[in-house]
Amino acid sequence: MPAPTAGRGAPAAGPGTHRRRTNARPLRCGAFRAEAAPDRGRCEPGADGPIRNAQGAPDGFNSAGAARTALSATLDGSAGMQAGGAQAGGAAGKGTYVDEMKKELHVNGYFAVVSKRKEPAKYKNKQGMYFFFEIGDKTGTIDVKYWGGDSEEETMAAYRSFKAGDVVAISNGIVKSYNDKLEVHVSPKDRNVSMARTDEYDRAELVQSGEKDVGEMVERLREVIRSVRSPGVRAALEAVFDDKMIAEFSAAPAAVRYHHGYAGGLLEHSLSMAAIARAVAEQHGEGLDGDLLVAGCLLHDIGKTRGYKIGATIDRTDGEIMFGHIPVGARIVWDAMAGAEGVPDAVRDKLVHMVLSHHGALEKGSPVEPLFPEAMALHKIDDCDAQVKHAVTERRAAAAAAAGGAGSALLVRGEKGRGYVYLG
Repeated sequence: MPAPTAGRGAPAAGPGTHRRRTNARPLRCGAFRAEAAPDRGRCEPGADGPIRNAQGAPDGFNSAGAARTALSATLDGSAGMQAGGAQAGGAAGKGTYVDEMKKELHVNGYFAVVSKRKEPAKYKNKQGMYFFFEIGDKTGTIDVKYWGGDSEEETMAAYRSFKAGDVVAISNGIVKSYNDKLEVHVSPKDRNVSMARTDEYDRAELVQSGEKDVGEMVERLREVIRSVRSPGVRAALEAVFDDKMIAEFSAAPAAVRYHHGYAGGLLEHSLSMAAIARAVAEQHGEGLDGDLLVAGCLLHDIGKTRGYKIGATIDRTDGEIMFGHIPVGARIVWDAMAGAEGVPDAVRDKLVHMVLSHHGALEKGSPVEPLFPEAMALHKIDDCDAQVKHAVTERRAAAAAAAGGAGSALLVRGEKGRGYVYLG
């Protein structure tokens, strides 16, 4: 099978999108396989749907040719397409995109596994088990429900055959609506979920990107730094943002998924905060150091340049898990400014404190709390931009889901303020 084409350009909101989000891990190619299968054999379509080997057990697809054949069948929609179903769209090679999904659409294509739910559960009124997981591509994410057959062993093998960060090819899944949310249903009886080989997908089709041009944002970053009037603060920013750091900073996401969870998201978030900072400083006049506040906005999350890795999905690095981006960011700022020409110790110390305290409280991950007005303002601006971005993204997703047949676009705060809910 030829390498997938790049497909569509930057995603736009469309019918059926659930959540826009936006871990490079080794991928194990295979349909749902039996762990004890003694012979991988030649992969053949089984009578009930999944790819099986000569012994009838779900096969591991260790044969490159078999994997390519199965994935090709998946992507051209030939595997088990039911008559009368809505045909999936999408560019050649990728198959269906999440933002194209609407009720009763048949899904054929490859997707990143964003997360896996708890282990398979037993049906209440019949033999067998089921499980849920979440898939995504550059246009959004959506839940998948796998409805297993009578064999609990096969369902458990299916569940264990892939992990978060892998890529799965879905053949003839069907989009349903449950509680005003779209979801993809797959079943071994007439549909199949199989692992895609690493050379049979294009990562650019899976990882979300922002709507703003990264190159233009980089130029804006340089302009913001040049606009700082305080020589000491400007020298501090120039000490940190050399060409290497700007390249890393502009490629990094701001989060795995909550806000600005895509390549370039960290730069977009930081520039948005810097613009808010200027407006806040203007309102408070000489009572607030606008240059220091802007610098804090640009530097507050710089530890995230070491905190995330982008593969088929965005995932946290070991360093982020062990240390967190706040102390890592404080170390980056301190090291860059230590001995840098024109950077007063007082400026360095204040900016390091702002990085350390920008979550606002010990229980929220900051080792110290804000001790001066610019540090407090930074915390509030960060929280504001992140939450507003998240709310706007959720409202767009709600509107798209409603257009795809999953309820209305009304979005409100949930019970006791716990997230957002859709009202149908």
